[in-house]
Amino acid sequence: MVRYELSEDNECIDMSYDLSDAIRFSPISRSENKRWTVRNHYFKGCFEETRNNRFNIVHSSIYSANDCSLRTKHDGGSFLSLGIVQRGSVEFIQSGKRYTWQRQEANILVGSDYHDEYNFFRGGKTFEMLNLVISVPFLRSLAERYPAYFEDVYLRQERGETFIFSPRNQLVSPLLQECVQSITQARMLGNFSEMYLESKIQEALSLFIGDLDMPLSRKERDSVIKEKIFLAKEILTQEYLSPPSLHELALRVGTNECTLKTEFKKYFKQTAFSFLFDYRMRLASSYLLDTDKSIAEIAELTGYEHPSHFCIAFKRKFGVTALAFRKISKTKNKERGGEYFLTPEK
Repeated sequence: MVRYELSEDNECIDMSYDLSDAIRFSPISRSENKRWTVRNHYFKGCFEETRNNRFNIVHSSIYSANDCSLRTKHDGGSFLSLGIVQRGSVEFIQSGKRYTWQRQEANILVGSDYHDEYNFFRGGKTFEMLNLVISVPFLRSLAERYPAYFEDVYLRQERGETFIFSPRNQLVSPLLQECVQSITQARMLGNFSEMYLESKIQEALSLFIGDLDMPLSRKERDSVIKEKIFLAKEILTQEYLSPPSLHELALRVGTNECTLKTEFKKYFKQTAFSFLFDYRMRLASSYLLDTDKSIAEIAELTGYEHPSHFCIAFKRKFGVTALAFRKISKTKNKERGGEYFLTPEK
């Protein structure tokens, strides 16, 4: 059983929920999906799980209007959990020690007869975290196959210890981010393979442990990020008619929204959606100059559902209406003996 108790400024407030079936392993081997929502007038927590008898993939999203402390009371379970912060930050108390988890950080918590947990959230901020939780039999099998990495962890758990694997949280490497993305996408598909997810969880653990020994150099990290940003640009130019959201685009290239926004502007001197807007306008100007298509047709061909929206966007870009642009450009074309005239941007 899991029980959530919320407090603010060390005062108990009106929120206490029992979720008897949450954050545990399924008794069956086949994966199942679970979802819970916990809320009151200023707090909301959404928890989604994909689980079977060997692993549990938990996605948590928490928002509080004010600073608050959330106490999670477990009924005493044993596990290993790789946690990856995807958004926001949280302060976490375990065995009397306080840890701070920031966006794009990861660490492993090993729990033995695990009970209470305290998390402190900042008001007005959304916190999201993905936890890849494996059962004791799963951990034991890893210890048998890879004793150099997991045998000591398993033995410490067997002795009843609860501990954090690394003294410091680690930045999520691009490879680990890609692995996490694969896991997230598999969860959204609905019908997925237990073997696939189990292998991806094992891959994520190996990448995290490998990063402790061989962190990426700055040059290597920058090269990987650059490749992702140029892939994002390619996706926008290919799918300009129905482009993905910034969040979807970040997931597809294996990064997060913040990195995508910052690095895209670094490489292309504009935001992703400013780039998309300019790309559509360049296409529109070509259609106006090189074809006799109507404004409505050009609007549809450049991804605008309503011609009026296209006309507003075009005038904002070029300073004249689309029809005026076509007329002026063709007039200049005749005057220049066939050379098209493109109105400068404003």
